[in-house]
Amino acid sequence: MLDIGAGTGVLAPYLREAVGKEGFILSIDLSLPMLQEAAKKTAYHLVERRGGLAQATAMALPLKTGSIDRVVCFAAFPHFSDKSLALAEMSRVLRPGGGFVIAHLMSREELSRHHGGHDAVAEDRLPDARIMTGLFRRAGFSPPEIVDIPGRYLATATKRK
Repeated sequence: MLDIGAGTGVLAPYLREAVGKEGFILSIDLSLPMLQEAAKKTAYHLVERRGGLAQATAMALPLKTGSIDRVVCFAAFPHFSDKSLALAEMSRVLRPGGGFVIAHLMSREELSRHHGGHDAVAEDRLPDARIMTGLFRRAGFSPPEIVDIPGRYLATATKRK
């Protein structure tokens, strides 16, 4: 499993449970300080060689084509400078039929309001459903299922075979 924009590793315990004892989680983030915090939460994964951390951008993933079964992008997608390229890269590393999730603990509208109050991320937004569907299709994914309700945004899809 690939955790894109892993930040401080908040999802690590849940992802570990999802992949089981045999699974491997690679957590990627652009920020080295975030990864250093994540390392504290995932130390046992690293020791047991069931996980790894890498500093990288979503637009240039340091992975082989088709090497990942699932990709999770939690609370990070609006921050990618080139969303189309980021989706294309995530599709490239995902095996055919592999699953992809973008998730937030806010709706698209709530997230826009939240980001709008902070200059550094004021323009970091989730595309509307029509645009998001086009981005997914161009990247080689099935049309996404999008849930956009107060307190939750979830876009799920599979890589076309």
